[in-house]
Amino acid sequence: MKNLDANTKKMLKTFGTFVGVLLVLFIFLFVFMGIAGRKVGDTQLLNTVENAAKRYYASNKDNLPKLEGETVKVSTDTLIAEKYLKSFDKITKNTSCSGEVKVTNNGGEYLYTPSLKCSEYKTTTIASKIEESLVSSGDGLYKDGNKYYYRGEYVNNYIKIGPITYRIISIDNNGYIKIINPTLGKNSYLWDDRYNVEKNQNGLGVNIYEKSRLREELTDVYNSLDVNTKKYIVKYDLCVGKRSSEVINDEECLTKLKDYVGAITAYEYVSASLDENCKNIYSGSCSNYNYLSKIFTKNTWTMTGVSSNTYEVIYASSSTLDVKKTSGSARIAALYNIDGNNIYVSGDGTEKNPYVIR
Repeated sequence: MKNLDANTKKMLKTFGTFVGVLLVLFIFLFVFMGIAGRKVGDTQLLNTVENAAKRYYASNKDNLPKLEGETVKVSTDTLIAEKYLKSFDKITKNTSCSGEVKVTNNGGEYLYTPSLKCSEYKTTTIASKIEESLVSSGDGLYKDGNKYYYRGEYVNNYIKIGPITYRIISIDNNGYIKIINPTLGKNSYLWDDRYNVEKNQNGLGVNIYEKSRLREELTDVYNSLDVNTKKYIVKYDLCVGKRSSEVINDEECLTKLKDYVGAITAYEYVSASLDENCKNIYSGSCSNYNYLSKIFTKNTWTMTGVSSNTYEVIYASSSTLDVKKTSGSARIAALYNIDGNNIYVSGDGTEKNPYVIR
């Protein structure tokens, strides 16, 4: 370099600067093209389709479901044709995709549920995923006709919705999944405190769930849920009838009430037991090999009244079902129902790895 004249040095410096600039531009272009041409993964693909549907309905608000429980849907072909969604070959390796997005009005909140079928990927519903764990003996998920329910002491029936991890109780013949919040809280509540005509006593209460203070408390719990949880909860036929028999049957279901939230029934409690000696609603054996008895570590109300009088109801504990006056106190455990057609995302139902839906 010492032997080079000033003009040569200047030319070399200019050339080096030029090469450096070209190199930077080449790297920038390479990164940009890589990002632009990247194909999204399965989860991102569902998000993309769902967001496209949200933009579509933002421009077509009259098409949204107006009635409680109503569902409408838009196909991915429509979303692509109306420019809300790029063609699948531009956003995913699974080029041969088709699908739709369902929108359901749950309590005034809209739940968007995308479903896709591609060459290398297909969405799975939470109900079908849970049903894969069916057992014929021991702890787990049992099938009874067209219904599924969990039985046993150690069952992998955990599902996380929003910030709360719930326990799954059953799946009905229409695919609706019943879940319960296992956290009882610190407060106790009376079942009812109204004037009782039969006993001519003020504050004794009446064991009609539809008009009870318990229902009011549970409604408050439901109303306190965040929006991202509420949108999953459907209005459902709750079994609110009274019991006249100690025989194990679903007598409570002779009377039903459609609502967003409820509590467990006496029948549901004993049905979770695997003890062969559980042959009577009030048998202590029904708390054996029963995951619900592990939840109800404190006295907890059911929705079930007795038909022999107007002021007593059934409560659950870790050891048995029993009866107490409606004016007594116990904890509450909120019970909800969600649609089994919600899309499964992850999890195996264990406490450490609960099911997750989108």
